[in-house]
Amino acid sequence: MIEELERAAEELNRAVRTRNAGAAAGLLDDEFALTSSLGTGLHIDKAAWLEGLDAIQTDELDARDVQTQVFGDVGVAVWRMDWQARAEGDDLSGPYVVSDVWLRGNGGWRLRWRSWARLNAEFLRQELRG
Repeated sequence: MIEELERAAEELNRAVRTRNAGAAAGLLDDEFALTSSLGTGLHIDKAAWLEGLDAIQTDELDARDVQTQVFGDVGVAVWRMDWQARAEGDDLSGPYVVSDVWLRGNGGWRLRWRSWARLNAEFLRQELRG
């Protein structure tokens, strides 16, 4: 089961790299949400995420230090993403920590929730100072 989940996660990363919204759509749950508690505090639903995918030029997306667990029909993956990307002139590049919650149904694994944060030492120092 873990191998199936890891394959689905890699397929989604490949869809991001190639800006393939059709492939990505098949791997996202209808209730998908992307959230971030650091920085912009963004919250993006499935439709907005798929619409924005084409605007992001990804040169590199590497998953590292992946830790995956399966609990029945729920899969959780925590990993580090090394991302080289741009969107509308903004450099999105850097290391991120990503937490994914996947649900398994008749169609296989679908990503329900992704939470991520860019690992930025200066920003984190300022946050910790309050």
